[in-house]
Amino acid sequence: MDGMHRAAKAAMQKIDSLPAKQFRQDPEPDYVGVDPDDLPY
Repeated sequence: MDGMHRAAKAAMQKIDSLPAKQFRQDPEPDYVGVDPDDLPY
């Protein structure tokens, strides 16, 4: 859920696998239909 940066870091460190958990239900998104420039981060 936290993004491809984990996979990229593992690839750079030559790690073959990553521990992961699967959500029973996907959480709702924080923002929908908001212009990227209007996001608070």
